[in-house]
Amino acid sequence: MKVFFGHQSVGRNLLEGVREAAPKDLRVGKIGDTPGPNELLLSEADIGENEKPLTKIAAFERIVTENAAGLNAAMFKFCYIDFSAGTDTKALFDTYVAAHARLHAAHPKILFAHVTTPLTVVQSGPKAWLKKLTGNAPWGYVENQKRAEWNALLRARYAGNEAIFDLADLESRDDAGDPVSYDVSGRAMPMLFSAYTSDGGHLSDKGKAKLAAAFVRFVREITEEH
Repeated sequence: MKVFFGHQSVGRNLLEGVREAAPKDLRVGKIGDTPGPNELLLSEADIGENEKPLTKIAAFERIVTENAAGLNAAMFKFCYIDFSAGTDTKALFDTYVAAHARLHAAHPKILFAHVTTPLTVVQSGPKAWLKKLTGNAPWGYVENQKRAEWNALLRARYAGNEAIFDLADLESRDDAGDPVSYDVSGRAMPMLFSAYTSDGGHLSDKGKAKLAAAFVRFVREITEEH
């Protein structure tokens, strides 16, 4: 079985954890690799450019089209940096859905899965308080809202119909499984649990281990169903 996963930096963090924890019958390789006998190959590639999410959609569609033969499943994820205060999440999502519709039509034997967009921590402490006092949003507040909007669109469209690896939900829960959030006008907005990150956005060793274990289970589930 061969699964393609397109990504950028947080995806590389995730795959570092997969390489460390994966069983012998699961191998992380490149898109041009061929799985061995009784092997599950998770083929990966960097796609598009960070801060240019449309390039990632286009790259995913191109790579799948060029490598469709022998491919059993495919998915890609955006990076947290692809979402800014000015992101039009609805327009981006419409482009994403249209690309997947074309891929489904052209490659009906491939299972297409989806990945929610990762989150970041948000600014806290005296600087955050001062920004709020002056009517400015602390770092991460608006950006995480945009990511949450995107993730809500993704879940609403595909949950129950196509497989979703809910990376954002896993990131925004502490060790006990309780949600981690910040308040925006009385609304709890999800954020990255601080213990899972090394710099506020990328994954720490602890974050890699948790998410990689969940991702391996997810990849196994979708290939067993396919």
